[in-house]
Amino acid sequence: VVLDLGVSSMQLDQGERGFSIRNDGLLNMRMDMGVHGGPTAADFVNSAPEEEIADVIWKYGEERASRRIARAIVQSRAQAPFTTTRQLADVVR
Repeated sequence: VVLDLGVSSMQLDQGERGFSIRNDGLLNMRMDMGVHGGPTAADFVNSAPEEEIADVIWKYGEERASRRIARAIVQSRAQAPFTTTRQLADVVR
């Protein structure tokens, strides 16, 4: 049995896809890189309410510090919007 789960580590490691914190790139985090791919991660972290960001971090990342991280994201974006993975990683650390 062979399964194609649709994601490879090579795709996640590409900086331009915006998933990797090792390779700085635009904060994208979408598998569909085209214009019809929906909102980017930058769109989300730059506009979502703090509570929604915290809920997403908790639900999908199972991160106990989700509320603290969401608060830091909202405080940081008030100074300048997030555009790269490194910017977000620096705030999350």
